[in-house]
Amino acid sequence: MTDPNQAAPTTRKDAEASADPAGPLDEDQEALVHEVVVGHDQPLELKIARDDEVGIYDATVGSQQVGGLTFNDVGERVVLVAVSILPQFRDQGAATTLIRHVLDDLRAQGRTATVLCPIVRTFIDKHVEYQDVVDQEHPGVVKVAPR
Repeated sequence: MTDPNQAAPTTRKDAEASADPAGPLDEDQEALVHEVVVGHDQPLELKIARDDEVGIYDATVGSQQVGGLTFNDVGERVVLVAVSILPQFRDQGAATTLIRHVLDDLRAQGRTATVLCPIVRTFIDKHVEYQDVVDQEHPGVVKVAPR
């Protein structure tokens, strides 16, 4: 699992080079992709806070950190690097809620995203209403291999 407290790469070149869109998903990524494909009627009520210093959108339930989405700012664009949700909070809508919040936040700021995370890419493929948030010149991962 990607550690949500780990600092994200500091440059666009580093961030974009760190993703291997052709590579296989690990077990943790598969679980999160499944969650965003299936969806949930009553997802967890998360508190989500953007931490610009660390480069993460932190997701908490009560006082418990449940996951996060790491990012790098690159001008008016944000590189979305990786989603991480603790195993005990998976399949409860946490990943879906977190991704939706981040994309809504970027849209509200008038910013676009380069998507390196296959979980975020899968979410956008399922929820095409978020295609406008993806940067047209630097989309990142454009398709996740079928499972």
